[in-house]
Amino acid sequence: MSRLKIFFLVLLSSFLSMTCSNTTSVDDMGACRGVDCSGHGTCRIIGGEPQCDCFKGYIVDTRTGLNCVPAGGDTDTDTD
Repeated sequence: MSRLKIFFLVLLSSFLSMTCSNTTSVDDMGACRGVDCSGHGTCRIIGGEPQCDCFKGYIVDTRTGLNCVPAGGDTDTDTD
């Protein structure tokens, strides 16, 4: 096998191992079960814990991280 082929195989295997190590496990996916982010965001696993990634016009409720509240206190800012 040529050195160039070996280089590309090593490079590809390194890339795949980095990509696979960042995947969400089945256990982590269960952590978002029941978290609806008040209907204004998507639950994501960050640091092994569920947190909301809020839609435009909403921010994370810092008390729990599991709800999205209107930014600036305006209760009618739904831009969806």
